[in-house]
Amino acid sequence: LSNCRFLFNCGEGSRRICRENKIYTENLTGVFFTSCSWKHISGIPAFQAPFTNNEEKKNIFNLYGPAAVESFFHQYSDLDFDFDTSNRYFTLNCEEIIFKESLVVKPVPLFVKDSENLSPKNIPPKYILAYICTFPIRNGRLCPHKLVSAGVPPGPLVECLKNGTPVKLPNGKVITAPEVAIDSFEASTFIVLEIPTVQYLEALISNSDFDQYKKEAIRHNPDRKNLKVIVHFTPPEIMKDSRYCEWVNSFSPSVSHIVINNSSSCLGLYNSVQMQLRLNHILPTVFPLHRNPGVQFASSEADYPNEEEPLNPVLLTSEYQFDGPAVHSSCPTVYSYQNVNSSLKNELKKLAVQFDELKRERTSTKRNHFPKILFLGTGSGSATGFRNVSGIKIITWVLIAILDERKKALKEAGIKESPNLYILAPPEIIRLVKDAQHHFDLDLENTTFINNIGLAKDNYIKSSVYKAFKSLHLEDLSVAYVFHVKNSFGIALTHEDGWKIVYSGDTMPSTSLVTIGRNCDLLIHEATVEDGLEERAALKRHSTLSQAIKVGKDMNAKFTILTHFSQKYRNIPFFEMNIVKENVGIAFDCMMVSCPRF
Repeated sequence: LSNCRFLFNCGEGSRRICRENKIYTENLTGVFFTSCSWKHISGIPAFQAPFTNNEEKKNIFNLYGPAAVESFFHQYSDLDFDFDTSNRYFTLNCEEIIFKESLVVKPVPLFVKDSENLSPKNIPPKYILAYICTFPIRNGRLCPHKLVSAGVPPGPLVECLKNGTPVKLPNGKVITAPEVAIDSFEASTFIVLEIPTVQYLEALISNSDFDQYKKEAIRHNPDRKNLKVIVHFTPPEIMKDSRYCEWVNSFSPSVSHIVINNSSSCLGLYNSVQMQLRLNHILPTVFPLHRNPGVQFASSEADYPNEEEPLNPVLLTSEYQFDGPAVHSSCPTVYSYQNVNSSLKNELKKLAVQFDELKRERTSTKRNHFPKILFLGTGSGSATGFRNVSGIKIITWVLIAILDERKKALKEAGIKESPNLYILAPPEIIRLVKDAQHHFDLDLENTTFINNIGLAKDNYIKSSVYKAFKSLHLEDLSVAYVFHVKNSFGIALTHEDGWKIVYSGDTMPSTSLVTIGRNCDLLIHEATVEDGLEERAALKRHSTLSQAIKVGKDMNAKFTILTHFSQKYRNIPFFEMNIVKENVGIAFDCMMVSCPRF
C-alpha cells in the first residue's frame, strides 16, 4: 500500500496543497468523484502534467465517477495537448473495484426518488456516488520467535499458518496467523459521501449497503466492528438536517467523522503566505496580507510559536492512514516574520520612504489610484509553493461605484444579484466552458461569450460587443493573434478615462501585439525563462526576460510588468540587474499595483 495513493474529489489547487504538505502523488492510483461538481474535478488537470520542468514522467491514474466526468475530460483533452485520457477508465456500475492487496472500493449510487427504481445498469445522467472503502486483512510475516513461544512445531502446521489458515495444536489450543505474525493488520473500512441537496437524503437513509456498519448490525455481530471513519463532503445546511443527523448517529460513537465543506477554514499555503508576509514588510500597500479567517499572523514576538505543530493524519490501523491535512492541528500555524538583521531593516526603511515619495508624486487625486491590477498568480503551467498559475484582475473606480450602487438597489428590491459576465475566449475555451456549464450546473446566468477569432478580424461587426464596451466603460478593446499554441491571443484594453493596458498571454515576441499595444500605459508580458535560454523559449513558444522587455520598448509602453515565470524559479527568476530598468517590474502573487499614469 505504501506505493499507492487514492484521492477522493479533487478541487482546484489540490496538487499544490499536496506538494506543500509533502504528500507525493507520483504513485497516485485512483481518483474518485462523489458528484458532477466543478469544485470536485477542477484540480485534475494539474495532476496530469509534470510538476516541474525536470519531470518527464506523467502521472497515470484512473478516474472513477459519473459519466459527465468522462465527457468533460475528453473535451479538455482536445484543448490541452499534454492531457492524455487513453489510460483512464470510468465506472458507472455498483461492482467493487479491487486494487491488488491495497484497497477494495464499492461505489454506492444515490439518486432522487423519481429514479430510485432504475437498475445500476441504467443510472440516470445526474446522480451522486458514495464510496465504501475497505483495507483488506494483511497477515504479515510469521515470526519464528512467536511460533516457538506458541508451541507450533515445524512442519505442515507452519505452512497452514503461512496461508492464513488457523491451526489446532496437539494440546487442543487454536492458533491464528495474526497471533504468530508481525506486520499483520485487521481489515478496516471508511466511507466517503456527499449529499449535495435534500433530494438525496431519502436515498441515503433507505440504502441498505451501509446497514452492516451501523450499531444495530454490530450488536448482533461484534466481529464486524471495523468502520473507522466517515468523510462528509456534505454542505453545512444538509448536515444540520435532522434526518442526516439521525443517519450519522446510527453508527457507533467510536467512528470518527471528517467534515470537508465550505464551512472549513483555509489554513493557507505556508510558503505562499510566508512569502507574502516578507514582501508586506517591504511595501505593505503593494503586497497586502492575505485576508482569511484561518490565516493568523503574529502581531508581536510574544505571539511567535515555539515550534510548528505538524498536521495530524487520521490512523485507520498502524499502517493505513489518511495523508496530510485530513484533520488539522488544534494549534493552527501562526505566520511570523523574524530574523531580519539591522542593515536589512535600514534598507527596507529607505525603500519604504522612496516608495511613499513616488506614490505622492503620482497620485494627486483619488481617481489616479485606479485602475488597480491584482496578480492572482504569476507562474506558468502548474502552480508551485510560491506561485499560482497566471491570473490577473483589473479593478476600476467606475466598476466599484456601479457595483456598490447596484448591490444596494437589488438588495432593497429583494432581487438576487446576477451581474453581467462577458467571456472573451478562443472557440475551444468557449466550448469547454459551455460543456462544464451543462455537466456541472455552473451558474453562468447573464453570460455573453465573445469569440476572439471574430474579434480579431478587421471586418468584424463590433456592434455585437457594444454592450460589453459600455458595461465595462471601454473606449476600445482589441485582440491580436500571438505565437504560442493554436488560437492564442494578446489583448489591449483602452478605458474611457484614457488608460490603456495590454496583456500578452502566453507567447513568443509578437509584432501583432506591438501593433495593438502601441503607446500603452502598462504592458503585462510573459517572461517564462531567463536570458540565455532563447532556444528553449522558442521551442516552447515563450519569451525570455530581455525579449519581453524589448516588446515593451517596441510598443513604447510606459511601464512593463513581467509575469508567467517557469516553475524552476523558486522565488524570482534569474536576471541581470542592468536589464531591469526603472520602467520595468517583476510580478509576485497577490501583488496589487495601480496603473502608472504619466
